[in-house]
Amino acid sequence: MKWIPDDSLVESTKYIDRYRFEGPLNINLDGTTGKGVVFQPLDIKKESMDEEESSGI
Repeated sequence: MKWIPDDSLVESTKYIDRYRFEGPLNINLDGTTGKGVVFQPLDIKKESMDEEESSGI
């Protein structure tokens, strides 16, 4: 997974690598096959509201 930043690795052991991210990840696991998919998070920019442009409702 080349999209994971190197500085997000918190701990690495023989069997597991533990990472820390700013936001949540979407992960799908199939309990019958043991296969899973980790989806790369999207960069979603929050849109702030300008009070001058609001309708005042």
